[in-house]
Amino acid sequence: MLVDFYKKGIINKKELYISSLIDAFPAILRHWDSLLPILLATLGFFGITYFLILVLIGFIQTIIFIVVGKITLKSREYKEDNADKKIKLNKKVIYIAFKNTVKYGIPIIKNIVVASLITSFLMEFGFFNYITEIIRNNAYYLPFSVEEITVAVTQPINYIGAFVLAGEFLNKGILDEVEIVRALLLGSILSSIPALRFLAPYYIGIYGFKDGFNIMMISTFVRVFITALFVIITLML
Repeated sequence: MLVDFYKKGIINKKELYISSLIDAFPAILRHWDSLLPILLATLGFFGITYFLILVLIGFIQTIIFIVVGKITLKSREYKEDNADKKIKLNKKVIYIAFKNTVKYGIPIIKNIVVASLITSFLMEFGFFNYITEIIRNNAYYLPFSVEEITVAVTQPINYIGAFVLAGEFLNKGILDEVEIVRALLLGSILSSIPALRFLAPYYIGIYGFKDGFNIMMISTFVRVFITALFVIITLML
């Protein structure tokens, strides 16, 4: 819908970016059914705490872009000629809907296919593994315990394994609650690079190569920055 509005000139590029980036909070909430049961099973009640921290990070990210939009976007009135007009379902309406679906759907599918092929090509040549390996090797120079680093570097490989490992360390008293949060948040940061291989086809497919890449990288950078601040806060506790 946003892309449709942008192509029709209803919104400009800045409005397209801000509207897309505001989606961070709803996006993390949509993952509750896949994350929360695993966190509860591996970390117990503390898993809810960690999930709420992730939700808070998404909420802060959304608030940041709302504020940016409020400051940078100019208020303007949108006039809709057919606002009060009731649309009746008939052959013409169905035809127009189908025509618009084909018009905007085919370029999106085309971009998704091309982006998926490029991503697969990079995966085949080990690009993402290479970047992840560099981050993992340098992570040991950070001011964290070996156990925290172990949990963190496991997360990009297998997030369920990282949760299980974190639960074991917590139950055995090897790491306390703050250290577990820090380790998982650090793992979330390390997972950002491998996650791009899944995000790229989505963003590029919908928004096109240039805008999709820009929106994806801005969203990732802001989320990593906020998460890093939370990690720094845990170091002060």
